[in-house]
Amino acid sequence: MSYKEQVKFLVMEQFKNSSNLLSLIEIFAEKNDEIAEVLNTLENCFDIDTSTKAQLDMLGNLVGETRDERNDDDYRVAIKFRIFLNCAQGVPEDLIECAKTLTSAGKIQYMEIHPAKIHLTIYGGSIPDNLKKLLKSIAPIGVGLSVAKGSLNPFCFYGDPQGSGFGSLTDLTKGGEFVSLV
Repeated sequence: MSYKEQVKFLVMEQFKNSSNLLSLIEIFAEKNDEIAEVLNTLENCFDIDTSTKAQLDMLGNLVGETRDERNDDDYRVAIKFRIFLNCAQGVPEDLIECAKTLTSAGKIQYMEIHPAKIHLTIYGGSIPDNLKKLLKSIAPIGVGLSVAKGSLNPFCFYGDPQGSGFGSLTDLTKGGEFVSLV
């Protein structure tokens, strides 16, 4: 419902037949519709997910990320990461949220390994080549980080390519079958 329609609806019953008042209300309401449209356009112009070219460059400048000849999609990911980097405090939630955003994963498993190591398992989504490097810049200094792609069906029977079964306690990237003989 436009602003004009909303205002007409709110006019008291005793003034609904006053053509002069309704005309005056319509004039002001039309201007407010134009203003609302411009504000809506401005709001959408500076949305990272929908911005392109110059608007994306301005957003990048605001957060301190240069374009470096990247296309819009790659630059958009870099801007989102820069925002994480600017706000991150090195807590587990930061790493999980960043990994989820950069990979579009459905689930992230976070595991702390003594001494001073973090392992993230990414379930679903796609893992960019530089994910570990990006996450390491958010992780606390001196803490090791490993990243692996996990299966959405972790337990399976021997030979099932969809599952990884029980993993090794010493190497979290290795898994075995749940049952080898039936």
